Amino acid sequence: MLKNLNTKLVLFDLDGTLVDTAPDFVTSLNNILKKHGRDVLDFDHVRSFVSEGSAKFTEIGFKINQNDPNFQIYRNEFLKEYKKNLINESKIFDGIDSVIKYIKDSNISFGIVTNKPYDYALPVVNYFEELSDSKVLICPDHLKESKPSPEGILLACKRIGISPSHTVYVGDHPNDLIAGKRAGTKTIGCLYGYSLSKDQNYGDSIIVDRCLSNSRCNQKPMKIENIFEKNFLAKKNILVTGASKGIGREVAMALSAYGANVILLARDEE
Repeated sequence: MLKNLNTKLVLFDLDGTLVDTAPDFVTSLNNILKKHGRDVLDFDHVRSFVSEGSAKFTEIGFKINQNDPNFQIYRNEFLKEYKKNLINESKIFDGIDSVIKYIKDSNISFGIVTNKPYDYALPVVNYFEELSDSKVLICPDHLKESKPSPEGILLACKRIGISPSHTVYVGDHPNDLIAGKRAGTKTIGCLYGYSLSKDQNYGDSIIVDRCLSNSRCNQKPMKIENIFEKNFLAKKNILVTGASKGIGREVAMALSAYGANVILLARDEE
């Protein structure tokens, strides 16, 4: 199945959508846990909680709730440590560089709406050249309510001057999808991130496993049958950019033929 999105603006969540910040987040908390003689956390066990933020991580790491008299002390220590480790091991997710390139080449604007505080989000965004053309960075510091409130997405649309009806919001958390729907945008959820599950139903949101671009293809897909079994891509959702014509289109058609649900990110309907 092929589905084409006609859009003029793409807004992204940051952590778990554009950038894999989990390694620095977990390392920072473990540094504080070791300082206090606590057991460190297993990365795979806590990765799914990264999008929940520092409060959740503090609860899990120190096994306390937010009513504990030491909660804010530990949380502040964690945040101070994390600020020193924002970009040590964080990296752009595979395929995002090609998605951003295609968006820019197609004269589609893009921006970032995140629940990460501005002092922490800005250094991450500035570090990655791929994100340098973002038209806007909206953080909780700019808002009365963060996601799942639609306030941040609506503010980003207003600042850029594009209607939510011509906008796609991309995120990796149920609150991202809720916020996008409340704002009136189309929504795409990313299973490669931290918080979405392939076993859950997210309504009319498009859920993708990964991102592909024809910039990564150096041959026509006619030999795909030599690579994949017939059912290899069954029940896979794949976002493909640059698929309006040529090799990109053929790649999309081939993936669809092998069972994938292929979403085409394009500016105009064909």
